[in-house]
Amino acid sequence: MPSELLDPMLDLALRVAKRGQKKKPPIAAPAKVQPLTKLSKLPTKAKEDLFAILDSDEDFRARVAEAATEAKIGRTAMMFLERPDGWKDFVDTMVEAADEPLVETTPDTSAIEGELAAVTAALAEEQRARDRAEGARSKLESKVTNLESQLVATKSELNELRMQNDELTDQRHRAVRELKHTEDVMNRHIAERKRLEALIGTMTAAQLTTSSVGGEVTGAEVRTALD
Repeated sequence: MPSELLDPMLDLALRVAKRGQKKKPPIAAPAKVQPLTKLSKLPTKAKEDLFAILDSDEDFRARVAEAATEAKIGRTAMMFLERPDGWKDFVDTMVEAADEPLVETTPDTSAIEGELAAVTAALAEEQRARDRAEGARSKLESKVTNLESQLVATKSELNELRMQNDELTDQRHRAVRELKHTEDVMNRHIAERKRLEALIGTMTAAQLTTSSVGGEVTGAEVRTALD
């Protein structure tokens, strides 16, 4: 009854036989097992021979059972080694089920592949859209940065212009005050000039009158009149 389900048990039996030979004193394996201990891997015929020996040799089977655990060789192999009530039916059933060929089917994956291709294409398009959006966003952020820089520069220029305007306004006020002062001075000069012209006219008339009566205006009289 060699089966892949029992392969771990057969491998363990071979290791038990090899370890027994190395002990002092050696524990001899069944005669038919000894040639198998020279093999590193059991071929199918050797598996059949080793299985038959385990099935018939109670002492060797007990040695293997002592070294075995269900975690190492499985529940079916443990039942074969320990042989509780009903073990044979259990082992036969499990081996038959394990060796039963699997029904292979080839499912139609065209629909799934088509859907997968559509989803993949949609994801690719979405990624391209994200890339375009990210590019547009980067451009907008760069434009915002440039505009902010321009705004700062414009505000700085505006403040400078306001300072210049304030300075020009002060200069204009000073110029207006100076012009007004100049106009006042000029008005006083004009008034003084008119007064002097009137005085000269009076003196000229006086001189003419004096001349007509045979008199003469002296320099002292002119200075007195000017004063």
